[in-house]
Amino acid sequence: EESRIKRNPRFRDNRVHALLYFIAPTGHSLREIDIELMKRLSPRINVIPVIGKADSLTSSELSDFKKRVMEDIGHHNIPIYNFPYDPEEDDEETVEENSELRSLLPFALIGCEEEIEVNGRKIRGRQYPWGIVEVDNSQHCDFAKLRFALLSSHLQDLKEITHDYLYENYRTEKLSRTEEGSE
Repeated sequence: EESRIKRNPRFRDNRVHALLYFIAPTGHSLREIDIELMKRLSPRINVIPVIGKADSLTSSELSDFKKRVMEDIGHHNIPIYNFPYDPEEDDEETVEENSELRSLLPFALIGCEEEIEVNGRKIRGRQYPWGIVEVDNSQHCDFAKLRFALLSSHLQDLKEITHDYLYENYRTEKLSRTEEGSE
């Protein structure tokens, strides 16, 4: 649409602005396939690493695993969406919020389609012999904070990065290839 002289004003932007990259809760580190896929995807989309089935790890195992995953991401120079901020330009609240979200990377998620009743109210969670894991409880997993970031606080930033940076780099790359092929 952007290459046309007259653009359609009703054109819908169908670009994907964020990719939740699910990492298996192995407790070790990133697998080679995870490293390769994130490297290939990150120039095209905002990659947000997520540990699925986080309730299969203990709190200390999860903490250690998160640390190793982030070390791997840094070691392999994988550009993920890291909730950017500039302490010089951004207000204190933005810096604090983004620092907290960065500290949660990769997000630990627990999924559940079922609702269980606890103290007379219905919650999304899982019942185990030792207790209940609640999907929306930020002490149990990072779902609520990730949902808020994706659908509210950081939605516009994700769209802007997609449009201003990722898409422009892609477009430049495609136009460069087209010009090289026509010479």
